[in-house]
Amino acid sequence: MKSGTGERRRYRIAVLFAAAFVLMMAGTIALCWLLNSRFLEEYYRSGQKKLLFRLYDTLASSEDRIESEEMDEMLQEAVTSENVGIVIIDSNAENLQIYATNRENIYRRLWANILDRTPLLEDRTDDTLAQGEGDRYYIRSREQETETSTFQIVRDTFTDTDSMELFGTLPGGHFVLLRTPLESIARSSRVANRFLIYTGLCTVLIGAAAAYFLARRLTGPIRELVMISRHMKELDFSDTFHGSRTRELTELGDDLQELGQSLEHTLSELKTANTELKRDLARREEMEEMRRDFISGVTHELKTPLALIRGYAEGLSEGIIDDPQGRSEYCGVILDEADRMNRMVAGLLSLNELEFGQRKAEMEHFDLADLLRGHLESIRILADRDGIRLQQDIPGSLMVWGDPMLVEEVVDNYLSNALHHAAGDKVIEVSAVREDGHVRTTVFNTGSPIPADAFPHIWETFYKVDKARTRAYGGSGVGLSVVKAVMELHGQKYGAVNYDNGVAFWFELETG
Repeated sequence: MKSGTGERRRYRIAVLFAAAFVLMMAGTIALCWLLNSRFLEEYYRSGQKKLLFRLYDTLASSEDRIESEEMDEMLQEAVTSENVGIVIIDSNAENLQIYATNRENIYRRLWANILDRTPLLEDRTDDTLAQGEGDRYYIRSREQETETSTFQIVRDTFTDTDSMELFGTLPGGHFVLLRTPLESIARSSRVANRFLIYTGLCTVLIGAAAAYFLARRLTGPIRELVMISRHMKELDFSDTFHGSRTRELTELGDDLQELGQSLEHTLSELKTANTELKRDLARREEMEEMRRDFISGVTHELKTPLALIRGYAEGLSEGIIDDPQGRSEYCGVILDEADRMNRMVAGLLSLNELEFGQRKAEMEHFDLADLLRGHLESIRILADRDGIRLQQDIPGSLMVWGDPMLVEEVVDNYLSNALHHAAGDKVIEVSAVREDGHVRTTVFNTGSPIPADAFPHIWETFYKVDKARTRAYGGSGVGLSVVKAVMELHGQKYGAVNYDNGVAFWFELETG
C-alpha cells in the first residue's frame, strides 16, 4: 500500500515482531561480544590469579600432606583442568615434585625465582634487543609481593608470550612455584568471540524464523478479529470467533462477539421499528386515500338522488302536477331516492366501522346452515315476483366460528347482488360444503359474466360494473366492499368466479 502525505507505512505484526526479535538478539550478541573483548581476558586473568593463590594457600595449610595421595590427585587435576604448572622442592633441594606439561622449563623457572635471577623487562636495552642477546625470561610486572610469596607476570622473549607466576615458601621450608600461561587465555578469548559471532548469526537466523512463525501463530486470532470487525462494519454479524490460547485475545474475541450480538439485536429492533413505521405511514397514506375516495364517492353518489329529490320536490311545490296520480308518482320517486340514500349511508357507516377498526368481530359458534336457509326464505317472495328459481345444496347443520351479524351482512349482499343480476335461466343456487377444516359457501346466479377488465375492481367501494343497471335496482356499489372488510376482519378467504352462464361469489369460515 502506498502511503500518502502524512500517512505512516503499516507493517504486519508478525514482521514487526520478527524484526524486533532480530534486533534484540543482534544487539544482545553485539553487547556480549564487546563485553567479551573488553573484560573476558581480564576476568579470566583474575580467575587464574585467584586459583594460584588458592592452590598456594592449600599447599601452605597442608604442607605436612604434600606427598599424600590425596594432595597428588588434587595437583594433577589442577594441571589437567586448569592448565597450571606446579613444582615443589624442599629446602635441601632433595625432594622434588613437578606437575606440569613442560617439566624442564618449570624446573628452571623455580631455580630462577629461588636465586632471583629474572631481570625486569624495563631494564632490557634496545641494543640487547637488536643483537638478540640477553635472558629468555623477564619480569614484565610484579603485582603482589609479601614476605613469603611473590606474584608476577613474566615475559618469554623466545615465544613472545606472558605467564603468571606465584613463587613462595611454605611454612615448613618448601619452595613452590605455580605457573600458568596467559597466551592461552588471550587465545581462548579470541576463539570464544569468534564462536560467539558464528553461533550468534545462526541463533539470529533460527530465532528470526521461529519468531516469525510464533508471531503468525499469535497474530492468527488477531487477523480473525480484524475480519470479524470488518464484517461488523458491513453489518454482517454471522462470524464466530474460534478462540485463542491467550486469555487477553479470548476475552477480546468474546467481548467483540457480544458486541456484535448486541448490535445485531439493536439493528433488528431498528429494522422492525422502521418496518412498522413504514407500515404505519403506508397505512396512514392508505387511510388518507380512502378518506378522499370516500368523500369523493359519497359526493358523487349522493349528487344524483339529491338532485332528483330536489327536482321532484320543486315540481310538487310549484303545482306542476295537479292530478292525484301524478303527485303520488312524484312522492314515490322522492321516497325511493330517500331509501336509496338511507341504504347507502347505512352501508357506508358499516364499511367505515369495519375498515377503521371501530367494529370488532364477536366470534361465536353458530349454525351457518340455519342462517343460509333463513335468508333464502326471506327473499323467496322477491324471487317469485321476478320469476327467479331458488335452489340450495345445504347440509342439515354447519357449525362454524364467526360473528353471526357480520356473516349475515355478507350473505345479504351476495343474495341481493344475485337477485338484481340474475338473467337468462334466472336461477340462484346457494351451496355450502366442508373443505379441510373450513366451510365454503357459494352464491351462484345465472346471467352475464363480469367483464375481464372490471373483475379486479369489483371489491372497490362505489365501483359498479353496469352503472345504469345498478341504479335501476337501487345499488350503491358498497355491498362487495362490506363483504371484503368483513372477511378480512375474520381472517378468511373470499372471492368470485366467472362461468359461461353466470357468476359465483363465495366465502369461507372455519369449522368448529
